[in-house]
Amino acid sequence: MATAETTTVAAGLLKQVYDDHISKVIPASSILQEEIDFVKDGQREGAQFNCPVLLSLPTGFTYGAGFASYQAIIASNVQYATLTGSNINLRDGIANDLISRAMNDKASFMTASKYVMMALQKSMSKELELNLLYGSSGMGQTTTIDATSSTTSTVHFTAATWSPAIWSGMEGNAISAYNNGSLVASEGAYTITSVNISAMTMLVTSSSGNATTLQALSGTTLDWYTNTAFGNQMVGLKGIVTASGTLFGLSTTSYSVWQPNTFSCGSAALTLGKVEDAAALAVARGCDEDLTLLINPVNFSNLVTEASSARRYDSSYSKKTLENGAQAIEYYGPNGKIEVVSHPFVKQGEGFLVPMSRMKRVGSTDITFDLPGFAGPALYLPSPTNTGVEIRVFTSQALFCEAPSHTVYLSNIVNSSN
Repeated sequence: MATAETTTVAAGLLKQVYDDHISKVIPASSILQEEIDFVKDGQREGAQFNCPVLLSLPTGFTYGAGFASYQAIIASNVQYATLTGSNINLRDGIANDLISRAMNDKASFMTASKYVMMALQKSMSKELELNLLYGSSGMGQTTTIDATSSTTSTVHFTAATWSPAIWSGMEGNAISAYNNGSLVASEGAYTITSVNISAMTMLVTSSSGNATTLQALSGTTLDWYTNTAFGNQMVGLKGIVTASGTLFGLSTTSYSVWQPNTFSCGSAALTLGKVEDAAALAVARGCDEDLTLLINPVNFSNLVTEASSARRYDSSYSKKTLENGAQAIEYYGPNGKIEVVSHPFVKQGEGFLVPMSRMKRVGSTDITFDLPGFAGPALYLPSPTNTGVEIRVFTSQALFCEAPSHTVYLSNIVNSSN
């Protein structure tokens, strides 16, 4: 077949169904992608984004009457926060015989190909959302590991780091385990065979040697990452709100405005009172703006029940906030408005209270099918190894917060059944 001609036709047909940028058809679980604007990097120096930050105010005040001597100047301190976009690539494929139908059967091609594109877009959007939340922090932690066979292991997640939505649909994905930052076995050594949602476990397959290595670590806390992700990801929201040492090239120890806040829920259920107490920590640091709390759905349901019990239904009632359940909980705290949002990817034992207006996604491109460096239909690339073509999607971006001191990490949340 004439690969170049068919590729051009197929690309043209596909673009009648899908936009170049997937952000316009993001799944509902991509909350951060919808709420935080993508900003094309316009402040570049080499490969880095640079943002000036006022870290300390000028002091050296002079008091006293008469011909007093000025105190020495203690100048304000402005430095640059820097970050580099994290590159994420994903590819899928369509067989030659399917593409060839585009030459004489437009409807047949578009019907079959849309499912491939739908899966590609959803997978990439989910991976990006996980990066925005947990980049450089891992998707979950396991302790107990059972030997199922010589090549399979059942790993048990801790309740605090478990989120069913993270692992749903991940069967077949190659993942890596890290023990206190050290790689266990090799990159992508373990493949997810199945996930047991109710038991908070997953079954992983590997070589017998890698299975033995993993099983010997039962009782040790292991962090799990998508294959090749460790060390190559952006710093996600959790990394920002729990930062210590250095964040975006600036010291969290030396500068108080760069230190985030932490609030412990005391190994108990989350309540509206605790949310307000957590918000007060940010207010004490100068936060006077709206805050958004991202929590797991099981914790959100506790707050909905509490809000339902406390609410008096009068003329101010709105179905957008409460009607036999809720899309979101909105109320006023010490900072102003607090919006509580249920996010399926947030782990059960934690929450993130952040000023969305101070967040941005910075990089060279948001999710796109048009790969850099291609003037033609980059949507499709002839596969060098398979009888078909590859479809590729790409993004390069990182999450940035200009006011870490206005964020709060809520820890030690334990769900209680209603």
